[in-house]
Amino acid sequence: MWPTVRLEDPQSIAGTTYYSDPGSGAWRKPTGIYLPPGTDTDKGFVDILLYLHGHLVTSVKQLFESDGVAVRKQVLASGKNVVLVAPFPG
Repeated sequence: MWPTVRLEDPQSIAGTTYYSDPGSGAWRKPTGIYLPPGTDTDKGFVDILLYLHGHLVTSVKQLFESDGVAVRKQVLASGKNVVLVAPFPG
């Protein structure tokens, strides 16, 4: 069974944010995925920024919504078409 994601509802920043769906049982670690506006995934290849954050973060949701690093905002501000993937090491 392939891992599934769920769309953040409502979207709290421009672009699209997904969270791993724990109900699918296929994810090794909870993961957040952020695509800034204009990221074209239909071409078959995308650049990925794998963000391995520190131990002080308690969840992927906290990392994306309230962490002082504001990693999604930094990706958005960069203007780069890159997919941010942030697994939660726990």
